[in-house]
Amino acid sequence: MKKMIDEVKPRILLVASPNNPTGNGLTPDELGQLIEMVPQETVVLVDEAYASYVTSDITYITNLIARYPNLVICRTLSKFYGLPGLRMGFGFVGNSDEMAKFAKYSNKYLGYDRLSEEVAIAALNSEDHYREIANVMDEARRMYKDELGSLPGFKVYKSVANFILIKYPIEKKEELQKAFAGEEYKVKFMNEPDLNEQMRITLGRKEQNRKVCDIILSICKQ
Repeated sequence: MKKMIDEVKPRILLVASPNNPTGNGLTPDELGQLIEMVPQETVVLVDEAYASYVTSDITYITNLIARYPNLVICRTLSKFYGLPGLRMGFGFVGNSDEMAKFAKYSNKYLGYDRLSEEVAIAALNSEDHYREIANVMDEARRMYKDELGSLPGFKVYKSVANFILIKYPIEKKEELQKAFAGEEYKVKFMNEPDLNEQMRITLGRKEQNRKVCDIILSICKQ
């Protein structure tokens, strides 16, 4: 991988952690190893749109930013805070002249209005409310793993996002699709190369999560 990166020498390296659609993420050590593999003049932009679902700890960001001046870690209010229409986010930027220019550019050309700012601040100050929602999703992730992970032909992928990816027996696809067709809660059946035996489930309220799991169990335990 390092040889490939050296040959291409990208100006900006974009990394999504957690990733979509798998929901898995990189550890701080893995991020550090990745940054070590690219030239220092390359900006490493890490998109952490879903990171807040599993932790409120950002101390690792402080350590990474201090160590790597070419690093940018960005987050959005669209996912964890449920405000996609606000088009607001925030970031952590390495301390260098190049990054200072980036900050000035974003302030000048990617600005926001006062109302959006007030809503964003209110959301950021409501951490306890959003953390309760995240806890419900954490319970759902464990439920899917415990109840579906041991079924024949199933694999529940590790997720640190507000969705989970589950591999199921492909011969059950039509039955599962029919079972969900009349339900209000929809499940996305993946249909991509090498990713056509999986379903991506967005985590919701406790009763919704339970219902989705029960539907899958009713079909796959027959």
